[in-house]
Amino acid sequence: MDKKDIQHGIMKPIFCLLLVILGFSATVQADTWRLPTVEKYCSANKKYCLKVEPKKLESQLAFFQDKVDEKDNPGSVKGIPDNFCKGSFFAKGKRLWNVRLVNDVAPVSALVSNNGDYVITFDNWHGIGYGDDVVSIYSGQTGTLIKKLGLSDFLTESDIYNLPASTSSIHWHGTHEIDYETSKLILRVVKPGKDKQFFDVHVNLKDGTVVDKVEDRIPSLHFLLLSKIAEKTDPVFPVKENATPCSSRDGAVPISTAELNTRIISNEMPKYPPAARAVRATGESVFELVISPDGEVECVTPISGHLLLRTALVNAMKKWKFQKSENRYTGKIMIEGKSVLMLNGNVVEY
Repeated sequence: MDKKDIQHGIMKPIFCLLLVILGFSATVQADTWRLPTVEKYCSANKKYCLKVEPKKLESQLAFFQDKVDEKDNPGSVKGIPDNFCKGSFFAKGKRLWNVRLVNDVAPVSALVSNNGDYVITFDNWHGIGYGDDVVSIYSGQTGTLIKKLGLSDFLTESDIYNLPASTSSIHWHGTHEIDYETSKLILRVVKPGKDKQFFDVHVNLKDGTVVDKVEDRIPSLHFLLLSKIAEKTDPVFPVKENATPCSSRDGAVPISTAELNTRIISNEMPKYPPAARAVRATGESVFELVISPDGEVECVTPISGHLLLRTALVNAMKKWKFQKSENRYTGKIMIEGKSVLMLNGNVVEY
């Protein structure tokens, strides 16, 4: 499946949800999804300006309905020739060119270089962060499209997933800049956390190539195996709620958490459950395992931890493999859910 198919699979449910929101909330329609208007973006030195004329829409509702129905030129007012998003470029009040912009309706913002060599538009009116034209670079001389980029062209799948998002938008950026000495566009990408921070992505304006290596930079929630001794605590989860009834521990040799960890052969961790990710559920979870002589997990008993993490961890541990032994053995496993920075599958920063 290519990027275009993935984007289509993501956006259609979003358009359906927006139809529901617009259908039941006049306030949302008026305040959040007001129709785009003509906008003017000028260089910092005011010598060059881009005038953006959005496609004229019948209504927000008509646009999203046509998107769901996969109609051509969605939401367009009928009877208007060449009804699409246009960009006109001016130097000292004189129009140099007028072209059709790649945006379906209109960009959300734009940046114009002080020397008039480049025009960059950002995002789309109906969904910030979505599409293959999140960043579009045009020649200031001719209006020709140099390159358009989607988030996946300069961010990893993990980083995109961990960016702040709302109903229809991924809120990915701050205030972008142009480095005139190197002729590079500096994209400011949000790095969520207690203190709102940003990291830079550099793009060659001449050809639109991304200079920086695309690697994880945003911490995400992961499960980490702990080796410290599990404290003896009263069970938080009643045994009757355990998905796999425990076989008898009679005859199972008790071993320490540290020793049990050394006997692990395979221990694939689950993905963070969406519900747990939504509330940023973290902390340590303790489970008691009974291992068969063949190294198979006979039983997983949850003892303590966040309720939203329990099921995913229990289901994952059922598939773990341990060293074989002459006898059955039992011990406690501790797993911590926390936000860490991963690079190439390895934890590099807590």
